Amino acid sequence: MKAWLCLALLAGCAHPEKCALRLPFQSGEARLVIQGNDGAFSHTGRYRYAWDFRMPVGTAVTAAANGVVAEVIDQFAEGRPDHALDERANLVVIDHGGARFSVYQHLSPGGALVAEGETVTRGEPIARSGNSGFTSEPHLHFAVIDHRNRSQPACFANVAGDGVPRQGQLVRPRAIVLPPSTLPRDTFSENGIALESDVPARRFTAPLTLRGRATRSARRVVAVFLPRARDGRKQTFFGDLDAEARFSIAVDPAALAELGPALDFVLALEAADGTYRFDFSVPVVVRALPAGGGSSSAPTTRSR
Repeated sequence: MKAWLCLALLAGCAHPEKCALRLPFQSGEARLVIQGNDGAFSHTGRYRYAWDFRMPVGTAVTAAANGVVAEVIDQFAEGRPDHALDERANLVVIDHGGARFSVYQHLSPGGALVAEGETVTRGEPIARSGNSGFTSEPHLHFAVIDHRNRSQPACFANVAGDGVPRQGQLVRPRAIVLPPSTLPRDTFSENGIALESDVPARRFTAPLTLRGRATRSARRVVAVFLPRARDGRKQTFFGDLDAEARFSIAVDPAALAELGPALDFVLALEAADGTYRFDFSVPVVVRALPAGGGSSSAPTTRSR
């Protein structure tokens, strides 16, 4: 299987949803791929890994990834299928580092919305589409290129499947669900605890098991949940240590409901006399899901 370059940054990527490259037009828009990779009309040789998206003149063109504008040409007005116009296409080139660039071509005269040397972010409008240069109809030519202007295999995180648009395909940027963050494994290292399981950072919605290892001598490990207002209430869960000083603590968000949704959470070591102490905690929001699963709110998505 070909390892498609996904600008993440620019290493082979088996999971396009993790990559930085996005379709170069705004979310909600559907565009026909009138020529894809290895297209017979003009995507051969150094241009083989390019795409042409049908696009009315004046459509907003967006940056496919973060970078710095390396080149802007926007003074040409003519456009037709004539090789005399090969070098008379308006374009914007963005530098993404590592001698890799994205090129946006056949733009409107005066259609550049950015200047050379300007920093741009993924999804930011950078130009207006057009029909300049060697072209058969209004469209956007897009490719990832190297320092010798050779197109490179690429894929888009917001295109379903392998992320590679095909000729004749109508593509629309799909929503990308952002996975929730997890706590770093050393979050509670100051308390003598190393996490060994993924623990949600900030938002608890489902029962979970806290697993880890005590790095100092202790009787057992305690998980403490307290209201942020520190009103004297708390809920504790304990985990015994095995021969390798590992522990496992089951936590059900439903058991924390009486404390309220905005809590502080900490893992600490319990001493032989039954006491424990900690100097910091991490904020969490506890939202127990309804019985039978489902979500109390939609996941966060990004489509650009």
